[in-house]
Amino acid sequence: HPLEVKAGNLINHFIKSITGKELTVISGKGKGEVFNSIVIGRATFETSLIEKKDLDWCGEDGFIKIISGSNIGIAGRNSHSTLYGAYSFLEDIGVKFLSSNHIYVPEKSTIEISGKWSRFPLFVRERPFFDLRFPYTSPDYPMRFQQIGDPTRLVNKKLYPGLWIDHTTGFLVPVSKYYDSHPEYFALMKNGKRIPKETPANRVTLCLSNDEVKKIATEKTLKWISQQSDRRFFVINEGDVGVENWCHCKKCKSFDRAGHGYTDRWLQFINYIAERVKTKYPDKILLTFAYIGTFLPPAYTKPASNVWILFANYPPIVGCNIHTLECPLNIKANLALNQYLNISPNQIGMCEYNFGPKTMLVPTLETMICKLKEYAKLGIRGVWYYGIPSHLRNLFRYVNSKLLWNPLEEPEKIIRDFCKAYYGTAAESMIEFINLERAQIHNKEFHVYLFDNEGEGKLFFTPEFCNRALGLLKKAENMA
Repeated sequence: HPLEVKAGNLINHFIKSITGKELTVISGKGKGEVFNSIVIGRATFETSLIEKKDLDWCGEDGFIKIISGSNIGIAGRNSHSTLYGAYSFLEDIGVKFLSSNHIYVPEKSTIEISGKWSRFPLFVRERPFFDLRFPYTSPDYPMRFQQIGDPTRLVNKKLYPGLWIDHTTGFLVPVSKYYDSHPEYFALMKNGKRIPKETPANRVTLCLSNDEVKKIATEKTLKWISQQSDRRFFVINEGDVGVENWCHCKKCKSFDRAGHGYTDRWLQFINYIAERVKTKYPDKILLTFAYIGTFLPPAYTKPASNVWILFANYPPIVGCNIHTLECPLNIKANLALNQYLNISPNQIGMCEYNFGPKTMLVPTLETMICKLKEYAKLGIRGVWYYGIPSHLRNLFRYVNSKLLWNPLEEPEKIIRDFCKAYYGTAAESMIEFINLERAQIHNKEFHVYLFDNEGEGKLFFTPEFCNRALGLLKKAENMA
């Protein structure tokens, strides 16, 4: 498989970069015994280094690393998890993937395997705590998108303006194909009019109670999965609009219950699709969002077993984005999330918003550290990130990717490892600066709303904080 070949080439490349010595890469099926070899992927089964049954515990993304005699074996249940194992092995020998353009590579003549490998027996199984880690799946940037179905790769983008991978009803039932002949397929807005024909694909809302719409959307979903069958997650989500643009026809409204938004009608719709997907593709997961019209939990409809709901930490249900859901301004969101967890405890993920300085003045590294540890305790299945802070962006990515894999890791150690490799002689001053920022987040005297451009976010930057921070940054600059 190309990803297994890539894993072998990556290991060879970095071993050469570390030691100056190049290995011989042999592609193809392994046969019989091997000696003094690094064996990757399916070849580990054929050479009896790893047994397939041992990978059952590893799930979709986990892997095994083993030392047996003079050989090293690395394999997952599939090609992408084998590639994750290769990256893990490279980190074991000292390589650090700090950013897309900054990789720390030690230089030494002899490679010593450290960390978990130093324990006996020399057999390591790993799997991530969070199943969904978008977009922090892998140090390999293209790999980050390869588990999420991507409809933009299947269409003429001119006919689907605004389409991405999240709000997909405009892809499933395109206005360009159906609007002229069947305007009733599309939402009857609160103003009594259908959504306009020129509505961008990511804003399209449907008449969810229309039987033909359900059939068309199901057929399109099944075709989509067949075209990207190597992917695990497919997002089925209503258009990104306010509630006034959802369908207000009598039949759609009949599914709703007071105090529960439009969640029941939406789950009825996606469950119809999910039941037919499960019959043909039992290993696929449909993702949808608790967002705008579906913030509130359902009154009587549970999501199908192959539907995961991503709860969006988004206004108006969330009042403070720099503190966890325990913040007093997030009482409504905390209540709704716990209700969702009571309904479907193993099918809930989170959707996090970490926008740049125009909308989020306050650095949110510590915010996400606290949230991920909280989500781990709640049994959240995964986290989808919208936006990455501009401030210390590479550190944010690095720490979050590590904690998404293992939220029990100590963030202080992750931050120190990053800073020593990234900042070199300025590391200690930068660590002190980062810890100053982290401590300031725990100041409960101010809150920041996601779209607060000028408001209480400024209270983060007190004169005392700014003087200390600027002093540490100046010290780091002098040490660099």
